[in-house]
Amino acid sequence: MEAIMKRTLIRSTVMLLAVLAVSVSIKAQSAQQYSANIPFSFEARGERYAAGKYRLGSMSVNTPGAIGLREMRSGHIRVLGITHGEGSRNWDNPGTLTFRKVNGRYLLSEISTATFQMKVRSKKNSIDELADVASAEQIVTIFLN
Repeated sequence: MEAIMKRTLIRSTVMLLAVLAVSVSIKAQSAQQYSANIPFSFEARGERYAAGKYRLGSMSVNTPGAIGLREMRSGHIRVLGITHGEGSRNWDNPGTLTFRKVNGRYLLSEISTATFQMKVRSKKNSIDELADVASAEQIVTIFLN
């Protein structure tokens, strides 16, 4: 009888630890942060950003859809938008930031990570202003760490 109780206790403990490990892993993934060194100034959602090191990810574990970009030197964070799509779940490739370079200006246009994907909308005047030179557009990709 004692052996059966001991075995049941061990199994219960192992199950509890497995459940805890999975829940910690899920929480860590939803709060995943990515970093990038962006070597040029750029625009995102009509705001200008200086070249530098940035951290990108969910603004909060409680609101995983709100994505923020934090400038590491100043600590200033700005909301980039709300993500609706799941990421690639490819943990070997953290992701990319895609910029459109038009007329010498870099516009952040898309973010693709293991945990989320989103298109970054530009303000209408930026798109209209650059529409005449669309043939000169280049795509520049920065890899996330």
